[in-house]
Amino acid sequence: MARPVSDTSSLPDTDLRDRYPSDQQRMDSIVILRKLRTLRSLGWGGTCLIAEATVLTIVVPVGFGLFGVARTQAGLRRWASLRCGNRQSEDLQTLILAVRRAQRVGQRTSGITVSCLTRSFVLWALLRSRGVDTDLRVGFRKRGEILEGHAWVEHNGVPLNEHPTVIQTYIVSGKSKSFDFSFDFSMGEKKTG
Repeated sequence: MARPVSDTSSLPDTDLRDRYPSDQQRMDSIVILRKLRTLRSLGWGGTCLIAEATVLTIVVPVGFGLFGVARTQAGLRRWASLRCGNRQSEDLQTLILAVRRAQRVGQRTSGITVSCLTRSFVLWALLRSRGVDTDLRVGFRKRGEILEGHAWVEHNGVPLNEHPTVIQTYIVSGKSKSFDFSFDFSMGEKKTG
């Protein structure tokens, strides 16, 4: 009985080495299959949610760089309002948890390290597109001579993507932050007065 070849480096013929996958290639294949199986188990809605989160994780920082924060937020607000549908039969907490999970998976899938502002914008847009009204919060704190800023999303005053003890270390304005409050997306100019 032939024994499977695990170390192909000692094989004399390079053709034989190419025929047998290395241990790393086998492990990569197993990981990919496991991820595809998990994705398939989520169903169409879960798969679409992760796809949206992944695309938004890439698009939002590009939008910040090309158009600025206000236009990016206006575009996300418009996208969410056009896409906004009923929340299906899910209860609110289940929906929020699913969107938070998809946002984290989307960030890992994209392979991009993003800022708290980008993460918050993605979560804000995904929830808004599903009919959940959330607030984008921005806080500041001073550590020594350095001024630090942080962004997170709240629903009914409860932070969704940050721990409350972290938020307590920041000074937050009383209102939710809207960078696009005066931006008319259709005209491409800021309104005056």
